Amino acid sequence: MKLRILWTSSRELTDLELVRSAIVKAGRDARVHPQETIVVQGNARGGDQLARRIAREFGCHVEDHDARDHSSPLARNAHMVGLGADVCLAAALAWASGTGNCARLARAAGIPTIDYGVDTRAESRPVTEATRQLDAMAAEAAQLGLYEQTAEPKPTR
Repeated sequence: MKLRILWTSSRELTDLELVRSAIVKAGRDARVHPQETIVVQGNARGGDQLARRIAREFGCHVEDHDARDHSSPLARNAHMVGLGADVCLAAALAWASGTGNCARLARAAGIPTIDYGVDTRAESRPVTEATRQLDAMAAEAAQLGLYEQTAEPKPTR
């Protein structure tokens, strides 16, 4: 059996021990030898490079997916998720981030996802004054019939 780990993390992540323990735990939980493990990551600075380094140290295979090979980092995330994984390990420092986006895409694709940072689940979206205002404006627009909240916006006349 092979274990395919999708690693997603902040470019600001510097905690090598967190990365090491997350990858080791995933392998142990799956009862898979490191040489039968593939660590898929976005090849960005910070946490991705740490994951790459740790994976190589343990003898895991590494699959790099550089954002420069895609139209955007978010497109790269969607591509990595689309390739499938047995587990997604997410080390996000902020909910609204590329890492959070990748983790939410993985969950939506049915990939079990473990957060090693902030909670990246969609229902954990931080509520700020700005998001409250946007939600209120959307509700008001829906009440006025400008659009239905569950459909595409209706053109105004």
